[in-house]
Amino acid sequence: MKRLSILLFQLDEAVRLILDGRHEHLRLALLLLDNAAELQMEWAIQNSFEGAEFKERLRSSALQIPATERPPNLQDYVDWQPLTRRQKAQIARYFDEKVAYLSTEARIASPLVAPLKHLHEYRNQAYHRGQLRPKTLALACRLYLEINCDLALSLRIGGSVYDSGEDYSWLEERFSVKAVRVFNNPTLRDTAIAQYRRAFAQDQGLGAALAQHLEARVSDLRDALTFVVENTNYFSSPEHVFRESQYFALPERIGPDRFAPPPPTYQAPFTLSVLDDLLGRLPQIISAPSRLEAFAAYSALEGILESFEGSVHAVASEVDRGIQLAIDIARGK
Repeated sequence: MKRLSILLFQLDEAVRLILDGRHEHLRLALLLLDNAAELQMEWAIQNSFEGAEFKERLRSSALQIPATERPPNLQDYVDWQPLTRRQKAQIARYFDEKVAYLSTEARIASPLVAPLKHLHEYRNQAYHRGQLRPKTLALACRLYLEINCDLALSLRIGGSVYDSGEDYSWLEERFSVKAVRVFNNPTLRDTAIAQYRRAFAQDQGLGAALAQHLEARVSDLRDALTFVVENTNYFSSPEHVFRESQYFALPERIGPDRFAPPPPTYQAPFTLSVLDDLLGRLPQIISAPSRLEAFAAYSALEGILESFEGSVHAVASEVDRGIQLAIDIARGK
């Protein structure tokens, strides 16, 4: 019951923050939703591991019986391979390992796997660097809420244990129920999930919104390339900026000579035509039959864009910094 109270409280707060819509509130909503997803997975894994421990004991007993004397109904236990201690530790520690394990166990539907991992990476950006585009953040929060609702129904984390010593006052006040009357009953969980989904029932244009967002990012990148060309004497064209920015971003380029020109033999992974290719694939997002599939299509294209987007904006930032420095010097600062 306490698990259900924790879960619903986090989803409830996330809905409130999403509806507020301010960037700071959306960031907190994303953190809450990511934690809610991880908690749900962790609880499901704990239940799975407890069942596996019993199965492991049966397997050990079966292995002590000589193969020639072993009853046929025990052979499945013998053939079954339990997780190693290291595998269990990896699952307990890493988000992606949790997702992979539960999908293998058919506890998480396969369409949720890639979006969960991608949204968790958004959470890492928001948490560790405090940086995520406002539009990306708003779209991610809405989708993450929907995924949490799906997990709540599929993983069935409900009120199966009632502890009279726990405080369930928030749950009782929020949903006008007595906790003792609804434990081990999915009605409260299902009612809450239906409420959360109704809050965004009119939010049907996720595919179009994602496509518009990606298109805007491509446009921003083109503007950055033009800005660099127009404000330097070194770069001759946007293609020139695009090629060299990818060289500057190589891991071995980090250091004081990061912006040294590349050798003539350098072959950049991408040419500027990749931007037209990305825009040409936007219909894949718009025409996707579901929100999850729209986000999967968006994520694939975003992965390509992020291969060079940061390096281009880094060059533009350096040029802008140089302009500001020249202005400050001219003003005698």
